[in-house]
Amino acid sequence: MRFVTTMVGTVAGVGILLMGPVGAATADLRRDIEAKLVETQRKAAPDLTIGKATCPAALSKPAAKAVGVHRCIVIVEGVRVPYEVTVRNSALVKGGSYTLQNAKAVIDTKKLASIAATAVDDPSKVKIMCGTARVVVVDPGTKVSCTVVDGVATDTLVFEVKDLQGTVSFVP
Repeated sequence: MRFVTTMVGTVAGVGILLMGPVGAATADLRRDIEAKLVETQRKAAPDLTIGKATCPAALSKPAAKAVGVHRCIVIVEGVRVPYEVTVRNSALVKGGSYTLQNAKAVIDTKKLASIAATAVDDPSKVKIMCGTARVVVVDPGTKVSCTVVDGVATDTLVFEVKDLQGTVSFVP
């Protein structure tokens, strides 16, 4: 098998950065943020199964008392995906605002296999496997591998996760 020597792609299934207003009448900030996380995930990755989001009880307080960084979890394809929720007061938004950002890179292994297929001479003649889970959750700098089998030989393609958005590059 012959492989391409350089390759970069984005394989994030669900990474997000979202800003939203926190209204003064928000009865339960936690419930609002959990709903926004699930809604945003479903829009960002309609082909993945998005489960429940859970945030800490501290987000049940009024926005002014919930200011700070909180860790929420969203279930994606059965995997716990951590998100950082930053609640801040803002003179521009009545009651404050919040941002949601994935805390780790979310790698869709099906998309990673598609990128790996561009690295082989004839993708129709090989089987590419990038693990058994549909998504993997890793820190930037982590190496993720795919196995390429052509019926005779087996080889491994290694990718390095570059950022929280799931950008990967081929490691020769």
